[in-house]
Amino acid sequence: LVLVEQEAEEPSQVSADSSGSSISMKPGPLLFSAETIKLVERAVPGSSSLDQKVRKLVDTNKKMRKDYEEMEQSIYNQRMIRANHQANAAGHGPSDEANKEAAKQLAELKFKLQEAERENTNHQGNIIRIEGQMKRFKANAETAEKELDEVKTQNRQLKKEVPFDPLTYAVKGIDMHDFEQ
Repeated sequence: LVLVEQEAEEPSQVSADSSGSSISMKPGPLLFSAETIKLVERAVPGSSSLDQKVRKLVDTNKKMRKDYEEMEQSIYNQRMIRANHQANAAGHGPSDEANKEAAKQLAELKFKLQEAERENTNHQGNIIRIEGQMKRFKANAETAEKELDEVKTQNRQLKKEVPFDPLTYAVKGIDMHDFEQ
């Protein structure tokens, strides 16, 4: 696991997942597995911070969703135009070249749509996995902080329970300032 500092651009971040719930995140360090960092590095190469790379993945996902919707709209419009053209041209005879061009454009758009859907699915999977890891790491960090506080409390109690005999320490040549905090 790798501890990563978040950039302090925003006071807090709210992330909404596909179920409609939101996660309020306080700025501070996050824990990522080395595998997750490698996946993000492979998806977004460069020297920018991990935070910037995750944001870039999210932005790319949004852009791809927008492109996907535009392509769907374009396909729908072309189908409507073709249906209207066929209805209007029923008595005029088909135009082979126009039909070939329309079919070619339709095939290109379908291919682009499939590619965008595939990339969008990959990005969504990465985002969901990273958000799940962030939740687990945050819970682990909180547990570790609680355990550390408990250990510190036990240490203070043990120091209070140990009887203090300055003569014993003076005979052994131990400086009392070594034990003070």
